[in-house]
Amino acid sequence: MLSFLRNKWLLLALNVSISLFLWLFLSPLQNLFHYINILFYLSFVYILIATILIVVRGRLLDGIFRRNKEAIHSTDNASTPPFTSAAFIRSFLFQGAMLGFVMAISLAVYYQLS
Repeated sequence: MLSFLRNKWLLLALNVSISLFLWLFLSPLQNLFHYINILFYLSFVYILIATILIVVRGRLLDGIFRRNKEAIHSTDNASTPPFTSAAFIRSFLFQGAMLGFVMAISLAVYYQLS
């Protein structure tokens, strides 16, 4: 299962399939407008998760929420969670960017047709 998640193109195909499934069964009308909306929501979720993981990995909020300087220095040696590896974050960014790219192409087709 983990090797399936490491293959970014297979995961992208799964995401496009999920978006098509959601479009077919959850949208009020099966037109390109609603498919573009579903792609936007899905890519937004991926980019939002990647942004949160970047913030957690970089520990950007430690200085804001820690008032005591000793507490900041004592946590410098603490390791980051394993789910914030660079490859994991890059996979989320890749999925969000590719779904955004598919959305942009669909949007261009939509405006050409209308």
